[in-house]
Amino acid sequence: QMDEVAVLWESMASDGITPDSITHSTMVKGYCVKGDMDKAFEVFRNMQKSGLATECIVYNTILDGCVKRDEMKMADMVLEDLKKNQVTPSNFTLGILVKMYGRRRQLDKAFQVVEELPKEWGFEANAQVKTCLMSACISNKALSRALELFEEIKLASSTIDSKAFGVLLSGCVRAGQIQQAVGLVEQAYGLNGNKRLLAHNDNILADNLGSLMRAISSKGLLETVGMPLLASLREAKVPVNGRLLSSVMEGEAFAEGQQQQQFHQQQQQSPQQQFQQQQ
Repeated sequence: QMDEVAVLWESMASDGITPDSITHSTMVKGYCVKGDMDKAFEVFRNMQKSGLATECIVYNTILDGCVKRDEMKMADMVLEDLKKNQVTPSNFTLGILVKMYGRRRQLDKAFQVVEELPKEWGFEANAQVKTCLMSACISNKALSRALELFEEIKLASSTIDSKAFGVLLSGCVRAGQIQQAVGLVEQAYGLNGNKRLLAHNDNILADNLGSLMRAISSKGLLETVGMPLLASLREAKVPVNGRLLSSVMEGEAFAEGQQQQQFHQQQQQSPQQQFQQQQ
């Protein structure tokens, strides 16, 4: 459809109609969604030449497109223009920059921009930015830094949203930190004497809880950790849907399969090998 838009754009010029900043921004957005960053950048440059690239929104649009398409050199040029032209950034801009530095394995720069940009422009990094920063930590295998940031967020806010908990849960599960993940769920819902950190109308995604349950089962901890956690969630009237229950059942089946495999392997071993393993 962008080809049709380009034809319309040309017809506007031939009819003597000058596209305004909204029209230019829409074109940039369309090319970014299509993935044609060269065309998006061309329209963006035309905006700059016409003095129309004065709003943060169009900078955010093309910067986000560059990061998603891994066009980091182009992203650097857009960022340089934003600074040079003194365009006021927003929390959305900050979130894009955190994602960009995270993908470039420049975690310290991500922390630096979250520290410096809000001070420079007089705004406060919001919850979405901090969640992006935790996600960048996890993708850079720095779970401990994500958890430290989580503790800082707890001190600054009475509630934490489900997206932040989901990011941390996924990181803990991938790192094999099962007890840490269980502790996060307990803090989220105020279980076992913890203060509830989720807003009362907010819930952790079933996919995140399901992944945790499967990880618990794979570690052979379903009876000692998984089932008590599930019981606590039910007691706290947390919605437990069929997907979560199926994750528990899948975990049980996986654990049983592992046990049967180990049993068959032992049966195939010689008495001497079994004796050596017992020693």
